Amino acid sequence: MTADEKKWMLSVLRHYESLMLENFALQAVLMTHQVPAWKQDVERLVQETTEDAPIRAKFRRTYESLERAPEDADTLQLLRRFLPTSGLVH
Repeated sequence: MTADEKKWMLSVLRHYESLMLENFALQAVLMTHQVPAWKQDVERLVQETTEDAPIRAKFRRTYESLERAPEDADTLQLLRRFLPTSGLVH
């Protein structure tokens, strides 16, 4: 795997992490029915560090594993295990 390919994969993973955090925030807003101020609530919830710590820790470990992966096949296998393949909107 080239350095550019690895950089691209890390970018994809960071984007996926961002989407998971946004999803968490949106679910919290919907559960509390604070629809009038939903945009501000989402921004605040995404910035909070208490509830997102487990998600960030999971991604941090994956980033570190990707950085250390010695071969392309190892990197791709890691992503296959980490990223879900079912329940996604296509």
